[in-house]
Amino acid sequence: ISAMLNLDINAYGDTLIFGSSRGAANAAPRKAVLETCAALDASCVGLVQMPPGDDRSFAKAGIPAVSLAILPAVEGHQVWLMMSGPDSGLAQGTLPAIMRTIHTPTDTLDKVDAAAMAQQAAFVTALIRRLEAQR
Repeated sequence: ISAMLNLDINAYGDTLIFGSSRGAANAAPRKAVLETCAALDASCVGLVQMPPGDDRSFAKAGIPAVSLAILPAVEGHQVWLMMSGPDSGLAQGTLPAIMRTIHTPTDTLDKVDAAAMAQQAAFVTALIRRLEAQR
């Protein structure tokens, strides 16, 4: 297995945010994401680690994993601040809008943006090709 790609929040926004669990095994998929961002001239925000997600159990089992999401640029940067710690600059108690939406009754189909979904599909396709070429 080259990598587990955890796709979360993939039809809302224009900026890719990504993060991998810590560990040497995750260096290759993280590098592939960075290279794909550069190759596609995509707006990307790298996090030290994404909020807890489905990637954690794979990383714990030693499978390289990276999480990908697409958000509006401001929310992507707010998530970066949120994950950077209490002195990150994000106002105390502030949550990006997406964090107040996912897994709630307001997490509905009307939030899906076809253009964002197409952008993310193109990115993931290019990333998979890059990971396959590295094997």
